[in-house]
Amino acid sequence: MTITADTIAIGLNDTASVGIADTAMPSAPVANFTGTPLSGTSPLSVAFTDASTNTPTSWLWERSSDGGSSWSTFSTSQNPTATFTAGTWAVRLTATNSGGSDDETKLAYITVAAGSSGQAGRLLLGLG
Repeated sequence: MTITADTIAIGLNDTASVGIADTAMPSAPVANFTGTPLSGTSPLSVAFTDASTNTPTSWLWERSSDGGSSWSTFSTSQNPTATFTAGTWAVRLTATNSGGSDDETKLAYITVAAGSSGQAGRLLLGLG
């Protein structure tokens, strides 16, 4: 709660009242997001969209390739794009405002297959 008062000048027989304003703290965000595409071959570019409620003012995006044991930051933008290499990836968004923060974790969210070297699928015939 924030209390404010105006400057008041009073005489000997005057009375004065002070106005009090109650400024409510905003609610903490409820983090949520989507990504697309969620699978493909390496390197896979994924576009993320923040779907958090309660007006976040900052975002921390992290990824994990080990099921969520260790995390690395890949962006602090609201709607980032990130490139993923082969493997299964978890993604976590932490959304923050002056009321607090919340995180949303999606385990095994992105699945990326190894990319081809450009030679896969070619049949080379030696004649001779």
